[in-house]
Amino acid sequence: MKSQKLNIPVQTVINYLSALSNAYYVHKVSRANVKGLKIFEVGEKYYMEIDFMAERQGKRGYFQVSYMLHDQHTIDREFRNLLAIADNFPKYVITMDEISAPSGIKGIEKIHLREFLTAFD
Repeated sequence: MKSQKLNIPVQTVINYLSALSNAYYVHKVSRANVKGLKIFEVGEKYYMEIDFMAERQGKRGYFQVSYMLHDQHTIDREFRNLLAIADNFPKYVITMDEISAPSGIKGIEKIHLREFLTAFD
């Protein structure tokens, strides 16, 4: 927080994050070194709106899940947070859309749920 020139007591931030986590608005995860995301010095991260990250054998992937990408607002919402992650690990938006347009945006792949469940071993 100091590097961002914010003068907020650490306990205040922890209290707010605890309340947001208890309300299921943010999810606390173990610290992971994700380039481009701010890390609190307390050793934990709080994510908003990235549905999940998976890591196995040194490989990582980021995933957003949306029932259908039925309008531009939904497409923007689902792709925006993945675009903010500045590393080269694969990023996916998983949907139930049968039509493949758009197939992806700026390297983020859109895949059908069926493909996700069968393609990743």
